[in-house]
Amino acid sequence: MNPYNKTTQAVFHKMFEAMEELRNVSEKKSGALGDLTEFIEQGGFKKTPSFSYKLPNYTYVDFAGTRRYNYNTGPHTRKELDAVKEKMDKFFEEQTEALRVYSEQVTPILEHNHRGADAMKTIFKSVGIPETHIVYEKPTPRSTKTQPVHRTAGYLVDISREVAPLDLIKTLTHRLESDKKSFDSWYEHAMLVAKQRMAEKDDELVKKLLTDDLELSATLMEAGINVFARLQSVPSGSKLQAVAEAIALARQTVMDNATVENPAPVDLINRLAVQGRIVQKKITYDLEN
Repeated sequence: MNPYNKTTQAVFHKMFEAMEELRNVSEKKSGALGDLTEFIEQGGFKKTPSFSYKLPNYTYVDFAGTRRYNYNTGPHTRKELDAVKEKMDKFFEEQTEALRVYSEQVTPILEHNHRGADAMKTIFKSVGIPETHIVYEKPTPRSTKTQPVHRTAGYLVDISREVAPLDLIKTLTHRLESDKKSFDSWYEHAMLVAKQRMAEKDDELVKKLLTDDLELSATLMEAGINVFARLQSVPSGSKLQAVAEAIALARQTVMDNATVENPAPVDLINRLAVQGRIVQKKITYDLEN
């Protein structure tokens, strides 16, 4: 309470304000000294463990290093991409768990170090040491005149070097999420390209099977299956599989229609079986690779 409230002389009021300011500074300094003393007794600054990871680098999918994702590395099949996706999902899952454990370990250290750093900053500020200073430097080696440059106080530079930022976990989490998002974007694009390539290859393989070589279509027609009519509503990418299904249906139809009087023609069944194996081999080795 100001004891000079009843007087109108400004000098007394200024004296009281100066005394209050000195008292506040003293109390603040005393509190910071107490915090710093406790901080020193607890061992001072503690080393903050580091956390890092390296994105896996696969021979046929290279998206590590510069974090720039090259969509032209390839081409990739869907099986290759799915295999990478499985490995990368596991990798990001493991790193997320590792970051959670790291956060539990390092958060108390960060809070401890920042309590000490805040106490030091308060003491330096209380005794009048500024946070910045001005130096005069030449902008370039060829300059003839110097210019004022603001520099951060040395003690603040030392603190920032020794003390990791409080938002360290947030920064690491953002980096991990960003890498996961970038990979998922790369995967979606690469899978789209792989499906387009597969559709083109599917059309090419079916054309060779049915148009360039009429044996298969003739065999199916002999079994009562018009494969060309069946393929009209089948989208690219699924036609070769539709041919395999037509062969299986033709073979089953021939066997179902057989009777004691009219047994199933063994030669036709064998030819369908051979053609079925050929088509399945093309699906497995030609279409998927």
